[in-house]
Amino acid sequence: MKKALLVLLLGAATHGLHAQSISRQVVAASGGTTSNSAGSLSSTVGEIVIATATSGSFLLTQGFQQPDANPTGIANTKQVLVNYNLYPNPAQDAITLSLQSEGNFSASFYIYDAAGRLLLQEDKAAVNTTKYSRTFNISSFTTGNYFLKVVNLSGSEVKTIPFTKN
Repeated sequence: MKKALLVLLLGAATHGLHAQSISRQVVAASGGTTSNSAGSLSSTVGEIVIATATSGSFLLTQGFQQPDANPTGIANTKQVLVNYNLYPNPAQDAITLSLQSEGNFSASFYIYDAAGRLLLQEDKAAVNTTKYSRTFNISSFTTGNYFLKVVNLSGSEVKTIPFTKN
């Protein structure tokens, strides 16, 4: 009786189950799929194909697909090329920064200690194609390592220059 009941319960439980069906899908930020009677084509943005394997009616693509016709990206901002000289290094009471750039830009100057604390800040100095020179008084700084950071007005770092105070 128990066996018959068990067989009946198993039959009822499996009667409602159906095989799973997994459809083809790609998880990507952007792309597209098109198909006709000859086949289908799908694409995703900025990804490359690594390998494709087939066996009977099964198709496995390992990796990613070729780029879409509508690429996206980040606009490239113009970089300011700057030649610099910081002297003397190591320094005693003052350091002098000489800058020469391809074009004009305005900059701010920051001096940080090795722990990242801001010790000195000077804003909006105009730097042009001729040599720009600025002397910073560091006589009140203790002996140690420091960083002079040059930042243009758009907030982009131009240079970070390490120096030592004796």
